[in-house]
Amino acid sequence: MRLLVVLASLLAFSLACAGPAADKADPDDTERPEADADTDADSDADSDADSDADSDADSDADSDADTDADTDADVAPCGAYTSASLVGSEAIYRYNDAAEEELGYAGTYTNVTDAYDARTGEVVMSSETTLAGASYRSYTSATTGVYRCDADGLWLESYFLEWDYETSDGYVGTGWTDVVYDAWLVVPADPRVGDTWRARGTATYDGPSGPGSYDYEYDYEVLDAESRRVSAGTFDTLRISQTTSGVSSEYWIAHDVGTVESEWAELDRWTP
Repeated sequence: MRLLVVLASLLAFSLACAGPAADKADPDDTERPEADADTDADSDADSDADSDADSDADSDADSDADTDADTDADVAPCGAYTSASLVGSEAIYRYNDAAEEELGYAGTYTNVTDAYDARTGEVVMSSETTLAGASYRSYTSATTGVYRCDADGLWLESYFLEWDYETSDGYVGTGWTDVVYDAWLVVPADPRVGDTWRARGTATYDGPSGPGSYDYEYDYEVLDAESRRVSAGTFDTLRISQTTSGVSSEYWIAHDVGTVESEWAELDRWTP
């Protein structure tokens, strides 16, 4: 169970790293009047008028193109510390020595941003995990998370998790769970040192044992701005604490990247 809790927590704040922007909408096609080819004064006047029309039309078209490009290229309204709206990115994390020593496993998980809908703010991310170690001979899981971007930041709305494992003492298990949250603010749109926020609500779930629900409450605080070196490189980050039921953990997020390190894992490599 602790494994599942850790994996769910990692899903909640291990945001996919920077990658190609979402597909951009083509700017509206604008009819551009052609200048007359006449050489007399009247024709020149017409040509000048047509040229002005051309310039206006080109300016409008350029403005439309710039607006469309900016809208699609920016991560707003998700926020500067997530690249959730950048479709096609892939981030590979590896569990560190602390995870192997305290939790009994090592391995990797990969996050991919599958889709972003600028109209609704919906973001779909998938994650695959492969583990082994003292506690597990093997563990694999696949997760699909649905997030939402708005002016407040990035929210986790739901996830679907399937797993298959064999423990070190030979126990074999498979399962799945489908969880929906009331309102889990993963990261605000513009976090600053000293900022705090709370994710509190009721989660409903379903699985092989049947449906149920539970209340959750997580308190967050941006503790400091730090430089962190991980396998993927060196990043300027914000250090954030997450506290629930009196137990705190920390993780680090980088501008335009997302999470680069937690207490259990770090960013190993990512595909821009």
